[in-house]
Amino acid sequence: MFGEFLINKNLISVEQLEEALSVQPIAKRKLGRILVELGLLSQNDCDSALEAFLGVKSEKEFYSVISERNDQSMFVKLVIGLEAGYLLLRSPNVLYLSRFTDRLVQEAEKHSPNFEVKILTFEQMDLLGRMVQAPISETKEITLVSEPSAPVISGPTPYRELLLSLLSKAKSLNASDVHFDSTLDGLAIRFRVNGDLTTVKTIKRELSQSFLTEVKAQTGLPLTVIGSPCSGAARFADLHLKVRAQSNGQIHGETIVLRLIDEEKTKNATIDSIGADDVFKDEIQKALGASSGLILMCGQTGSGKSWTLYSLLMAIDRQSSKVITIEDPVEYEGPGLMQIEVSNGKITFDEALRSSLRLDPDVIMVGEIRDEKTAELAFKAASTGHLVLSTLHTNGAIEALTRLKGLGIAEDLIESNVRLISALTLRKRLCENCKIAVDTELVSKFSEEAISLAHSEVQFFTRNVHGCSHPDCHQGATGRVLMYESINQSQAREFRDGFMNPGFRSLKQCALERAALGVIGIEEVSNV
Repeated sequence: MFGEFLINKNLISVEQLEEALSVQPIAKRKLGRILVELGLLSQNDCDSALEAFLGVKSEKEFYSVISERNDQSMFVKLVIGLEAGYLLLRSPNVLYLSRFTDRLVQEAEKHSPNFEVKILTFEQMDLLGRMVQAPISETKEITLVSEPSAPVISGPTPYRELLLSLLSKAKSLNASDVHFDSTLDGLAIRFRVNGDLTTVKTIKRELSQSFLTEVKAQTGLPLTVIGSPCSGAARFADLHLKVRAQSNGQIHGETIVLRLIDEEKTKNATIDSIGADDVFKDEIQKALGASSGLILMCGQTGSGKSWTLYSLLMAIDRQSSKVITIEDPVEYEGPGLMQIEVSNGKITFDEALRSSLRLDPDVIMVGEIRDEKTAELAFKAASTGHLVLSTLHTNGAIEALTRLKGLGIAEDLIESNVRLISALTLRKRLCENCKIAVDTELVSKFSEEAISLAHSEVQFFTRNVHGCSHPDCHQGATGRVLMYESINQSQAREFRDGFMNPGFRSLKQCALERAALGVIGIEEVSNV
């Protein structure tokens, strides 16, 4: 094989060959071209080695070839920089070159998958050129503009193609994140799908840094920073994908995490797209109908707060209302929004919020209420004729009331301005094709709260972790569904007075209802 030939000629090492072979299934190109693109072999050395390996010879019957005038129209002229070649499309096809160069061979392959390569003298090439350039209407000419000394790379490099392949696969699985984790043995590549991490590929340690360098270059991470925290962002237009990148050092090397934002999904964001039931959607619509006040989404990281807020903003009439968002960083970009990013360190949340109040907004979205200053300004805006949307890191809606008080917000200010506080979490939606029924006697192992329902002939299910052939099924789940608990303005007053409104439905109760309907697995109830 050509790889062994190069090793025997001391042009590459065994390790370099292994590196090129590891990316060849993704790059889907010939070995020599991959070696050149990876910088492991010069173009001149590749050309010389290929010429010797293929046993390319001079054309001995050239003059009989050009005397056949009927073959003129079958010539394709190829030009790259100052180099030219002529591809004769007949049986057998022949590529004529004055010197062997794989760049012209690669271009010729676009017209014919199989051909012989023959070397002509400069005088023969000149004669052939004058013959081909005679006035023959069928003659084709392809000219590529490039510097003669510059390497020509057709399309993405192999490492970039591997990255694009991974991103495409991640998008098809609706993955939220892609992890590139350096390990003792190399690089583990994992997708977070439906909240769980799954290893999809590993790369040998000797190849991992080269691939990580390409990942950093393509996602806006600084190449000169290794081992320290840094962030970046990039768009992959062909995939309709935006990524936010974060990297950091660890004992085995670097770790890079890409947060994926599907721009096609973003364009279609609506209240219906958040995956909630009609009760929650009605509560949201009512809260959005207020001209002022505070709408607060709570939950842990990855609970769906940001997507829910963005979907709410898309439900607002942005033609007749000025909507300002203050985010760290801007995650979803939407039409009709004035979006302010505070992640560059030049401005804080409270500074951005204070200045935005001078811009005559109708609606303000604050990415997160983190401190007392931001909380104070958010409530000031809510009480002066603005509708404010924000998030808070608490596990429950009732806990959010306590947290706001801890941030120095007076109870009467909370009660007069809160329109809706919702705590969110996401749970796996069962695949209807492969979900597994749970026997009544086994329900208690998953959830004690479900025992009485199970004895009332309610059928519970669990996830088939092996999945099925359904295209949307991933390990028994077809995405995730939103669980929630909410407090409206009147309920906030009742909780202050120590009353528990009978209409209040906790996250646990919401999950139990969804499990009873067969939407989520019974095992999910105990995790809420």
